[in-house]
Amino acid sequence: MDDGFYFLMCNYNNKGYKKTVKYEGIFSIKDNVVTRYSLGDQVIKNSRVYYLLPPTAEQSFIVPSHQNIIKEISSHFEDIKYREQFVLKLQKSTLNAGEYYSNIYRPFISNDFLEKQRGLPERIDISHTFFPDDVLFDDREYLSRLNQLELLVDELDSIFKNIEPVKMNMKSYGHRIRNIMMLACTEIDSMCKNILEVNGYQHEGMYKTNDYVKLKDVLKLDKYCINYIRYPEIGDISPFRLWNAIKPTKSLKWYDDYNAIKHDRITQFRLATLENAISSVAAVALLIIAQYGVNNNYWKEKLHKYFFISKFPSWRYSDLYIPIIWEKGASLKSVKYNFL
Repeated sequence: MDDGFYFLMCNYNNKGYKKTVKYEGIFSIKDNVVTRYSLGDQVIKNSRVYYLLPPTAEQSFIVPSHQNIIKEISSHFEDIKYREQFVLKLQKSTLNAGEYYSNIYRPFISNDFLEKQRGLPERIDISHTFFPDDVLFDDREYLSRLNQLELLVDELDSIFKNIEPVKMNMKSYGHRIRNIMMLACTEIDSMCKNILEVNGYQHEGMYKTNDYVKLKDVLKLDKYCINYIRYPEIGDISPFRLWNAIKPTKSLKWYDDYNAIKHDRITQFRLATLENAISSVAAVALLIIAQYGVNNNYWKEKLHKYFFISKFPSWRYSDLYIPIIWEKGASLKSVKYNFL
């Protein structure tokens, strides 16, 4: 097998288990040496730090060429040997330990993540700590994005005091509503362009939705749903759900309408609707979440009171970020996402 990090997964199908495929361990393979790692975490200065514990001598062994690695792992570790009666598979991670993509959110593999997958209650101390998510981004950039979103939400909330956001009012339009759409969609343009650029996306000329749509699957934008906590009648919103590469502008109705208004405000003014403003602000919120996550105190302090994320993407284990191996001088490393 290729060198890299792997998740050992066990399929308990037909054995009475509800969730049949479960995580059993994380391993690295390098030059025929297999190493097993354990997950660790601790709170340091109000920050929760995830890491891989340095392996002991018993956790590493050499696998001769052409040998079945899973069988070798099973014979070396007693707890894995017990699972040989089920189907064991290795799932290769897209990244090595300590690597992450700039402005592309992924959960860390951690005990917290695994407990959440099992449906166990969140630890009491979690809500009072920072997470590794905080170290994956530039604070100034993130706060600037949050501040802009907060201004948009405040302006939208001001409009809601005059126009109740219910179904019969969604086609209402006006100058202040138009301004919200303009600012929100401009912010989306800015974020999409930035994500592509920091990941080394090669492009000539102006950025268009043909470029931006490449972010849909990477960020899992169509898998999120969000709602405005104070206005339950709006319901769940998934502004990127219908986005596709065939019609990258037309498939985003709120963005297509913004584009029409931008180029011809007089005749297209009726498109500056409350519905479009609500969708475009929700799109800003989700694009921020898809870059930075919500497990950080900045989001909790500023926007948690406005939005509820009713649906998150599901993640393959191979897509998760793997923490650093705990040792002196270890640090996370940004790598560029390949959009090809």
